[in-house]
Amino acid sequence: MITTNTVVVIVFKEGDPLTLEYPAVVTWVLPDGVAWMQFGYMDPWGSPSPQFHRVEGTLSCVGQFGYVAVVENESLTLYLRPADELADPFVIKAFDWYETRLAEEGRERGAEALELQAMLAESLGLASEGADEPRE
Repeated sequence: MITTNTVVVIVFKEGDPLTLEYPAVVTWVLPDGVAWMQFGYMDPWGSPSPQFHRVEGTLSCVGQFGYVAVVENESLTLYLRPADELADPFVIKAFDWYETRLAEEGRERGAEALELQAMLAESLGLASEGADEPRE
């Protein structure tokens, strides 16, 4: 399953009380976990950190309880939730910036998600043909 404008929330289990939130412009729910692309891949000056991430783990709550998916492994629990449920100004600004960049380049969010999926098919463990249509 492929979705757009999703918030990735990572909660570490031991030793680190840190909870991280990432604005994910595209997420993929995979049989063995999830992957996501952050908005910075479109930064014309380049991103200071990797924008593509993949986490393996056990899937649960797919499409339930307001979550796109929940993934758990030995070190973390990762929650994917729709961006409209989060009012964090940074996250909202990131999605706004991304939408503006797409519009400036004459691109559309769904088509961009499919293009990213085709480019990342090998990393995602997906066949590049028969792409899944993105959901918002």
